[in-house]
Amino acid sequence: FNNPAVRLIIRFSLGFLHEKDRARTKLHYGTHVECIYALMTYGIPTDALPVTVDGDLKRKNHLDWIKVRKFQERNLPPNTTR
Repeated sequence: FNNPAVRLIIRFSLGFLHEKDRARTKLHYGTHVECIYALMTYGIPTDALPVTVDGDLKRKNHLDWIKVRKFQERNLPPNTTR
């Protein structure tokens, strides 16, 4: 986020996280490409992200997951609560 007001809101919001969670949170600022490169330095491959370099959403894996969940829920044994 390149907007200083948004950065302030995000930093304020981090105060509501548990200390352990805050220690595991790293904010990345800059353009989309800069953030992707920053994540790659932590070993996160770009194909693991649900967004392309151009900023388009990758929906295929999510839609496949929804399809599997619907199948599983339709095939629950009788008298099973969800």
